[in-house]
Amino acid sequence: MIESLFKEPAPGTCLYCGSERDDVVTPAGNIAEHLKLGVCDPCSYTLLHAWRRSRGEVACATTPQLVHTYVLVPTFAKGRAEEDLSAYSFLVNEEGGLPRFYFNKDPREVVAGLAREQGIATWAETTRFCYQGYDSRGDFSEVLLFWSWGKIPASPGGRGFSTFETLLKTPGPDAGFYLGIMRAFEGLLARREIAPETNKVCVVLREPAMRYMRYQNYDSGRDPGEGHEDEDVAMVELCRAAMSSEELAVLALLEGFARRAAEARVGVAVAPRVRSRVAESEGDAEGDGKLDDEQEEAEGDVPEGFARSRRRLSGGET
Repeated sequence: MIESLFKEPAPGTCLYCGSERDDVVTPAGNIAEHLKLGVCDPCSYTLLHAWRRSRGEVACATTPQLVHTYVLVPTFAKGRAEEDLSAYSFLVNEEGGLPRFYFNKDPREVVAGLAREQGIATWAETTRFCYQGYDSRGDFSEVLLFWSWGKIPASPGGRGFSTFETLLKTPGPDAGFYLGIMRAFEGLLARREIAPETNKVCVVLREPAMRYMRYQNYDSGRDPGEGHEDEDVAMVELCRAAMSSEELAVLALLEGFARRAAEARVGVAVAPRVRSRVAESEGDAEGDGKLDDEQEEAEGDVPEGFARSRRRLSGGET
């Protein structure tokens, strides 16, 4: 008894496109077995689509769930134009691919993973969404650009960087995924050319800047501004004086987010008491039951369809 109507893919000739391929599926049994005739993998998808259209079926659009987060940590070759794609290299892992983490709504988890596994210090505040697509494993994944970063001294493991030319050198599913990332990064470069101040793509912090960041605890889990007692304050101030304008801009960005986060924590502590007093005075402790747009979006289900609302990053960008 035939267990399956078709054999495993094998070399043969496709009946529809006429090409000789290694992934031709032939019927099981003796039918056309000696001729090695069948249907190749690309034609099978085309035939399936045509068959569904002939039956009047409409493909249902679904909203895939994100599985992985890939990371772009760029470095830039000096003396090259900032709009030149070939001037950028990106952090790769031991396998020579882009670092990958399991998807988490909080980008700070990715920041912690980069510090732990790659010896790279970066911040959720310097994150920009870049791309979404299916990786070589067929998992729906996102790509985040961490446009400002610095090295963690004495961190374990080596760090390597590769250009898109190297990442695309070997044809295959990985190259297809990286091709989409490359086109998306080109789009970020085009946006930077139009508005360079608000579309940064690569700011690498040097050792003096990273020392000052460590002094301010911007590379640790403690609250910013605590400082380190064992640091020479005068030397730290020299490190700040040696920072470039781009490094100072990153520092100002982090300081601004830290200040607003502190103000928000104070507001959260005060707001419930204020709301309770208002509710008591009005005799309605529950309120009107209406949610604002952001809360309703966060608590509701993601609508069906190919258009997917992206994560909201710390900088308010989506």
